[in-house]
Amino acid sequence: MKIPIYLVTYNSSLQFKATIDRHLTLIDKDHPLFVIDNSNDESVVKLNYQTVNEVNRQKGHHVATVLYAGTNFGIGGARKLAAKHFHETGASHMIYLEDDFVYIDPPSHDRCGFTHHVNMAHFWMWNDDLLQKCKFIDYFKYSFSEVFGNNNENWAYKNFNQTQKESFQGDPDFSQFRKIDVIMGQPIALGDVYYCNWPHLISQRFSKLMFTNTTTHWEGHWMAQSVLLQQGVNLQCGIVLGSMFLHDRRYNYDIKTRSEG
Repeated sequence: MKIPIYLVTYNSSLQFKATIDRHLTLIDKDHPLFVIDNSNDESVVKLNYQTVNEVNRQKGHHVATVLYAGTNFGIGGARKLAAKHFHETGASHMIYLEDDFVYIDPPSHDRCGFTHHVNMAHFWMWNDDLLQKCKFIDYFKYSFSEVFGNNNENWAYKNFNQTQKESFQGDPDFSQFRKIDVIMGQPIALGDVYYCNWPHLISQRFSKLMFTNTTTHWEGHWMAQSVLLQQGVNLQCGIVLGSMFLHDRRYNYDIKTRSEG
């Protein structure tokens, strides 16, 4: 196992299947899929198991596993479960996805004007080059533009408590990048990249610092904590100057039943 993929889904078998079908080429023995199914609708859980079984049938061997199903742990709770399982695998890094993120093949322009140039067929080759060139990378985000904002803004600062704001030595408004690099023709930035639940690559070291011995399931806390950790520990974090994954919610569920925690 090189880099496992963890995917969280909730109460829409059609959305789950569409996301799996789109990313089927990314799943293999070196990059197995682990599903955390927050669905509490038994009919959805059954259909999602069928989708996972079909992945294994098409691949000709077991590459996809449902870790949890039938309980709504919330997005934060599911994220911690993914981290817990990842820590036990011994893999150097993992990738985190949710069922409404979709890989966009180039040319793809995001609202910040960035373009990404990496075909999905070359995604793992690109990641291998990233890890070789940026040795010991701890956290890497695959999208610069997100639904509610862009990564030039320092969202972490907005989630600091007052004491943290007063002691923070960075820019409270903007993210700070110290280096621009290029991986297979795709520009990236390295610097103070805050954590969020958008598609990302994360190392064992950073994952354990973020998710071990913490009781919170709140993404805003993790966002703030990630930047504070980078100030105190020699961590290498980066982001693509482009948006490989975009939000793509095609099939909805009852939003009143959604749980962040």
